[in-house]
Order: sequence, then structure tokens, then C-alpha cells
Amino acid sequence: MRTTVPATGSRGDVQPAAVLGAELVQRGHEVVLATTDDLTRFGEAVGIPVVPLGFDMRAFLRSDQGQELLRNTDVHQYLDGFVKMKAAHAQVLHPAVVRACADADVIVSNTLLPDEASCLAEAGGATVVALHQAPRRSNPRVPSFVLTRRRVPRPLNRTGRADGDRAGGDLPETSTPHRRPVDAPSTSARCTGRTPPTAATARTAPPTRRPTDLPTR
Repeated sequence: MRTTVPATGSRGDVQPAAVLGAELVQRGHEVVLATTDDLTRFGEAVGIPVVPLGFDMRAFLRSDQGQELLRNTDVHQYLDGFVKMKAAHAQVLHPAVVRACADADVIVSNTLLPDEASCLAEAGGATVVALHQAPRRSNPRVPSFVLTRRRVPRPLNRTGRADGDRAGGDLPETSTPHRRPVDAPSTSARCTGRTPPTAATARTAPPTRRPTDLPTR
């Protein structure tokens, strides 16, 4: 199965995506990691083909704009800052993501590229899967970080999640039904989906080094 993992952000966003990609390769799938130029080494360290996104996230975070963003304690303004950052790099970011996702059966996107993954999955007839390193979708245990960081009664968590998704900018609705993977969250984008190939029919890929080979710096 051909899988593209578009992942931008800092090391904490990209390194887990590289580890996931390495495990998928070990299970016989073809994987491409798309990430910012300064973090391509995490994919290269485990032998995954990497498509650079055309800009340096570390340079952005060290800039005056990036430092102001990191100092911001308002969640809405923080998320809005990342949206503006993506818009500023759209001329290089979007063509690179399109190249990386060409012919993909599955697009596994982290929380910073959901709109791009949703649109490309619908256009290409792929299945989109959300990759979250922390609880992001509706659940009875953890409230939406967009609304509060405090512990709230369980019944309010699901209601708050729905409001938080609207406030924080969830994946867009589309007019085409989406066949949701069994392990994808119920509020994922509704894009055109194909039933993924079984393990027996999935393409095999060259051996890759294990995730323990990831660089430490």
C-alpha cells in the first residue's frame, strides 16, 4: 500500500511520523515522508524516501515572528500564527505536498496539514488518516485544549470537543462520502476513500533501518 505521511512542525511532530513510516515499511508498505527541509534527516535516518517541503521550520521558529508565536499563551492566536505561517510558504509548500501525495493510497497527516491532506485525498481517491500525538477528537476523558486546560466533568468533554473543533478549525466537510478507516477518528474529513489493499496484495518495499537509528540531535 502506498502511503504518504505529510508532517510539518517541530521535531516533536516529525520524528514520530518518521517512526510510524519506518514501521509501515517493515510491514511491507511503500512510504514517503514529506517534511520541512531542516527535518528531512529523520526520514533519511530510517531509510524512508523524503520530499522536502521547501522551507526551514527551525529558521522560522528562530525568527522574530516565530519567537513571538512561541511566547503567545493564547491558543487561538497560536493556531492562527501557524495558519499564517503556512500561507506565507504556500507557493513552495503546496506543490511539494502535491508531489509527495501523487498516487498515494493513504495519506496520514499530522495536525498541521489536515486541510491539504483532506483536499488531496478527495482529489486522488485516497483515504485520509489523522495522526495525533495527543487527544484531539471527541472523547469522554479529555477536554478540548482550545477551550480549557482544566479537568471538567466527563459529560462536558464530548460537548466541549464539538465546540472546540469548530473554534480551532477542524477538517472541512466535503460533498463526497468518505470511507473511514477503522482506526481513524469519527470526525475525520469526509473525503473520497478506497478500501486499502490487504497485506497480501500490498506492495513490498526495500528493507529499512529500525527507528532506533534515528539521530539524537
